[in-house]
Parts: sequence; structure tokens; C-alpha cells
Amino acid sequence: MAAATFNITNTETAFGLQTTTNADGRYSFDKLNPGPVKVSFRTADGHRQYAYQALTYDEATEFALELGTTTTVDDTLLP
Repeated sequence: MAAATFNITNTETAFGLQTTTNADGRYSFDKLNPGPVKVSFRTADGHRQYAYQALTYDEATEFALELGTTTTVDDTLLP
């Protein structure tokens, strides 16, 4: 999904970062600290969703970032 705003939030510290997806719907963050995170995105028309197909932060999947690894989140937009 192109031009979506993507957010990543550390669930222990509440520190968050934001970026925008490219034309292919891809995004990346470099050199994140290890730890538990949740991700969300907002489409250009304002639809907000958390991974994986969750409508709220509490329902969102938590991912464990580990040093020296790549974590991929590939989600589908809810109808």
C-alpha cells in the first residue's frame, strides 16, 4: 500500500517512530533497539489498523526485535 503512514512503538518505553511507505508499499527502519514493539499504519484516506489485522493497540500483535536481525511485517488491509 503506497503512501501509508507506518508507526512502530516500543511497548516497554512507548518510544515511537514513523515513516511513509514507498510506491511498492514497503518501509524500513534502520538500527532499531531490540525489544518488544507493535506496529500500525494509516492509509491516505485515514483508515487505521494494527498488525495483524487488529483495530486496536491492545489487539495488535507484539513483535520481538532482536539485535542483528530483520523483522518483516506483511499485513492485509481490513475491509
